[in-house]
Amino acid sequence: MIVHLMRHAKTEVYSTTGRDYDRKLALKGHTQCAQLQEIFKTTFINRSKICCSSAQRTRETAQLIFNDQHPILYFDELYLCSAPTIIQVIRDQESVEELLVIGHNFGLSELASYFLGKDVFMKTGGLISIDFSGLSIQEISNSSGELISRHRCDIEE
Repeated sequence: MIVHLMRHAKTEVYSTTGRDYDRKLALKGHTQCAQLQEIFKTTFINRSKICCSSAQRTRETAQLIFNDQHPILYFDELYLCSAPTIIQVIRDQESVEELLVIGHNFGLSELASYFLGKDVFMKTGGLISIDFSGLSIQEISNSSGELISRHRCDIEE
C-alpha cells in the first residue's frame, strides 16, 4: 500500500470572512498546484482514493491538481487535525492500493514523521509518498513506511 500525504498549496494571509477555514490559495499556490499536477501525472494510479480536508484551501488545491479527473472525498475532521485523526481517516477507508490525504500542518508533518521514524516538515505544496509494502491499511504503524519520494519536504536524515 502507498500513502501520499500532501499539504495544501500556499494561501492568502486572510480570508474575506475573517475565518481561517475560508482562506483561498495565493498566486504562488496556483503555481504550486501546476507543479503538483505534473508530479501526479506520472505517479498516481486511477484506482487511488483521495481524502481531503473540507477547508477552502485544501478543496481548491485538490480541484486545481485533479480537474475532476478523480473523485475526491471531503472530511471536516481533516481540518487542522493531529496525526491520530488522520490515521483514523486512513484506516476507515476500504481496502485500497494507493491513498492520497490532502490536509494541513502540523498534523501531516507529525504523521509523516511517525510513519518514517524521522523528523519531517512539510512546506505548503509539499508532498511525501510512503510505501508500506506487504501491509494492509490496518497494519501501517510507527516507522513501518519507506520513503518513495518527496517534494518540498525537509527530512532529518
